[in-house]
Amino acid sequence: MKLTAKQLREIIKEEITKLIESTGMPQLDSLLQSDDPEMVIQGIELASIMGVDLTFDDLNQNTKVIGAIVHSDAGKEDPDILRLLSTSSSSWVQGMVLKNPNTPMDIITDPKWYTGPADRAKSRLARNPALPIEQIKMLANSEHPRIRRHIAQHPNITMDILNKLSQDSVEYVRNAANELIKQKGNKQ
Repeated sequence: MKLTAKQLREIIKEEITKLIESTGMPQLDSLLQSDDPEMVIQGIELASIMGVDLTFDDLNQNTKVIGAIVHSDAGKEDPDILRLLSTSSSSWVQGMVLKNPNTPMDIITDPKWYTGPADRAKSRLARNPALPIEQIKMLANSEHPRIRRHIAQHPNITMDILNKLSQDSVEYVRNAANELIKQKGNKQ
């Protein structure tokens, strides 16, 4: 018996539906709206397996749930989870994702994070320990002192950038840079 591609897709869809029902798992929407971060993660993974495109709006918007997902190992195991969360319009969610060292480099290096006004997302990005040196250089030139201060405290900062920030016009940026210079001097 030969099956057409359409018939095969229909059979696979029916089998997946049976599998979901036979294991007692709630429907995909229920998983994605769950108050349990692990269930939401399972929903995201299931949607991926089923080829269902998700947007951030499909997920439970509870900040505790989203925060738990961002801070879980799920993003390390499946970077597409952090990729999905980065599409949120909330600078709070974006910031959590950008601070996460497991966030894929294409998201961290996206030019949109390095232009425009300072916000929570940029401030948290400056604290990502995986931030590449090119992005550290860009943020070290930010017009926003809070972002420059975070860069002055960054573990991957080079001495030339640190020396430049030690001469910053804003005292708390200078202090942060000088403190790190002092710490690095004591380690040598």
